[in-house]
Amino acid sequence: MLRLLLLCVLYLICFSGFAQVKIGHVNFEAFLLEMPETKVVMAQVNRLGDSLNAMLAKKADYIRDMAKSPTPTITADSLNNLQNDFNTETYRCQTLISETYTKEIKIIQTKVKKVIREIALAQGFNYILDSSDKKVLFADSPTTDITIWLKQKLRLE
Repeated sequence: MLRLLLLCVLYLICFSGFAQVKIGHVNFEAFLLEMPETKVVMAQVNRLGDSLNAMLAKKADYIRDMAKSPTPTITADSLNNLQNDFNTETYRCQTLISETYTKEIKIIQTKVKKVIREIALAQGFNYILDSSDKKVLFADSPTTDITIWLKQKLRLE
């Protein structure tokens, strides 16, 4: 029994005490904003938002004109229904913009994460941390910023 315990202690000393952990980091959020694909998505989402806002503005003007008309051609209930429809349409537009952005950004994130994994494996990193979320306050091991490799792999430089 004592012999087994000594072997276990010897094993722990020999193998676990000398294991080196290699840690890298990248500001994932900032990197995504530098990606040309992200800039294209942002432009598309902005154009979509502009066209939806223009459509909503026309509807808002119509409702406002109906409400201010000196000779009302619409009942208060109908005006109320128009306002409710407008609010529903506004919500749908906001949801469409949000869903479009999220869908397109996830595609880009997946692409970048795949390259991060390739870099981590090629460079021998055990962990790659996202420095944009500022959750790692201290690391006992030095970290390496992998942004330069990421830019090279994705041909951004």
